[in-house]
Amino acid sequence: MPAQHERHYLRAGHIDNQWEFDHGNPHCLHILINEAFYNQTALQSLDVDPAAIEPIATVQTNEARMQLIAQLLHQELYHRSQTGSLYIESLVTAMTMLLLENFSNAPDTSKHRVTGQLGRRNLQRVHDLMISRLEGGLSLERMAREVSLSPYHFARIFKASMGESPGKYFLHLRLEHAKGLLLQNPETKIALVAQQCGFTDQAYLARHFRRRFGISPTQLRAKNRR
Repeated sequence: MPAQHERHYLRAGHIDNQWEFDHGNPHCLHILINEAFYNQTALQSLDVDPAAIEPIATVQTNEARMQLIAQLLHQELYHRSQTGSLYIESLVTAMTMLLLENFSNAPDTSKHRVTGQLGRRNLQRVHDLMISRLEGGLSLERMAREVSLSPYHFARIFKASMGESPGKYFLHLRLEHAKGLLLQNPETKIALVAQQCGFTDQAYLARHFRRRFGISPTQLRAKNRR
């Protein structure tokens, strides 16, 4: 669908609905946000009783931020790495807050927003936690709990402190770790290095590796042999 014709239809989950389209079969992306996650985000980020929040029953919108988050989710869901899971969680959290702020009767969230930056000690705690989980999974909720913040507020303050999202920072740590393994163990298969650094496969590692360092893992090794 051309961008100028895109529309986002938001529908409260407790209402039965069906869709009819006048112009053929459009390309559709259905994003269903778990009710428990929605309620938890409302409680942690807004400090209000989720039972008091009523989502707008149905709304049609081309809200730019909603469109961007949906596109990023669509792209990332094709890749099932642990790093991708953290990124997806961040996107869903951002989308949930957008729904609460703009498409519900939730109170103005500006007075609930935490400002400032994480202190050096808290940044070190989160960094150490990430280092300990390079091969396995790590959720946004787990990182936020390390510094006693909600996932939404943690993501905002972390980015303000480090200049990039927790997911991107974690990805860069994994890529640096992969680079070190590739150089230290030149006989180890790249697919195994990818697995040891939390990537689903060699191709997924190679794509992000090239984006980060400008060369592929294979080219890095070849260059190091000269």
